[in-house]
Amino acid sequence: MMTLMKKLKSVNSQILFKIANVQMSSYEAVKTINNLQKYDKPNMITKSFEIYSNLDETQKNEFVIVALLKCCKQMIKKKMDIITMNVINDIKITLINTDNNNIFAKRLLMSIYTDCKDITNALKIFDSIPQNEQSILSIGTMMKQCINHNKNDKAILIYEQYNGQHNDVSDLLFIKACTNIGDADKGIKLIKSITNDSIEFTNSVINFYGKIGDVNNAVNTFNNIPEDKKDIVTIGAMMKCFIDNYQNEKAISIYEQYNHYKYDDISNTLFIKACTNIGDADKGIKLIKSTTNDSIEFTNSVINFYGKIGDV
Repeated sequence: MMTLMKKLKSVNSQILFKIANVQMSSYEAVKTINNLQKYDKPNMITKSFEIYSNLDETQKNEFVIVALLKCCKQMIKKKMDIITMNVINDIKITLINTDNNNIFAKRLLMSIYTDCKDITNALKIFDSIPQNEQSILSIGTMMKQCINHNKNDKAILIYEQYNGQHNDVSDLLFIKACTNIGDADKGIKLIKSITNDSIEFTNSVINFYGKIGDVNNAVNTFNNIPEDKKDIVTIGAMMKCFIDNYQNEKAISIYEQYNHYKYDDISNTLFIKACTNIGDADKGIKLIKSTTNDSIEFTNSVINFYGKIGDV
């Protein structure tokens, strides 16, 4: 008679689903759950959770939990169903409400919640991880998700809470969060305290200064960027700064000055907005006739432009 582990080496889906009902060790449970993922059956989660539920509490170690979470992550890539969500929430309760300090499992569960756009539960898992166990990657991921869900204050709080555990990405996210809520003091403090020459960060600094109405510092930042490092995002950021602060002629000038760039939908849309704001019919019409841009944002701006110049 074949032992359970021998069966796991040469299984087919029917045998495997029968094995799933057998009492097994933690090691056998991990192997079986991992094999169930390969067959990708509709009831894969149900069977995997049955294995997990049949284990003694002492057997539900980090390896079993991680295997089950990987199974859940595979399922939600296709479709989230009530069974999978119940399994995920059951594991969440286990990880948060016990002394379980399974850091890898918590990070995996946090990524599952962010995939599901469930920022509330993602934050609960994040906050349950001891501060000295947090990684720079996890900090950046959580900040990004907070910003994406309009929780900019929380993103800023996370950054400040984990002072000393930052990189270019978290610095960039901090400036974006400050820009979104117009927090001038914290944004300026960071800009003055670090050296970050990445073009992504510098572009965000221009956006930040534009948001708080500090056009002079935005222009200084723009002018201090070497010409070979400026990109179309830089041009768009400077244009937006001028437009938002009622300096539309300068936005048009920047666009025309850097005409050697291959303009994108954003810069073209900003140019039309600037022309609309000051009623510059000639330049607006010239761009409309010279470009092919089917984006709805650009098309809407063109309608506004024609309305402004009275071409109904």
